[in-house]
Amino acid sequence: MKLSKCSFDIQSVEYLGYIISTISVAVGPSKLQAMVEWPSPRFLSALQGFLGFTGYDRCFIRYYAMKGVDRSENTMEAW
Repeated sequence: MKLSKCSFDIQSVEYLGYIISTISVAVGPSKLQAMVEWPSPRFLSALQGFLGFTGYDRCFIRYYAMKGVDRSENTMEAW
């Protein structure tokens, strides 16, 4: 164990794209920025990739299921 890599008595830490604190877990700013700046999907595979990326963090996105319905219905239509 390296002392330089250790942290003691901290309130929060960023780990694997999430901010973990003593009372909550939240999506980190780098991951959130990637979601916001994701280009609009032009092909079915790109839409499926976006839904997979955001679906992993659906518990952090308010009303994700309601918002995702429109997108998932688009995957059934011919592009």
